[in-house]
Amino acid sequence: MSKQRQRLVLLCGLLQFFIAITLCVLLLVLTTDYGLPTWVHWINLPLAVASTCLLVASMYGTSSYICCECGEKFNPTFKDWSTSIKNSTKATRRVTCPKCKKRQWSKHTAFTKEN
Repeated sequence: MSKQRQRLVLLCGLLQFFIAITLCVLLLVLTTDYGLPTWVHWINLPLAVASTCLLVASMYGTSSYICCECGEKFNPTFKDWSTSIKNSTKATRRVTCPKCKKRQWSKHTAFTKEN
């Protein structure tokens, strides 16, 4: 595994940890009354939303797929990626290949930057 890939994996892990902690605190504050001031609610909610956005952006940034039809390695558009169905047991996602223009199950691979 390359150093760049290791950094991406570490960053994703840290983001997921931060999001999990933020969401747990948010749920704790919103579901129980400990007499905490209102500003805690107003600070925690944007943190949870920002953490979720960072997680989604990091997941999209490391997404690269191989088309099963033509063998093209590609990075899907964000719209295509975010609206597609994911099969986590087979590490595939139903995305549109830019080369053959077919929407089908494509295998997830290591990140590659396309120009």
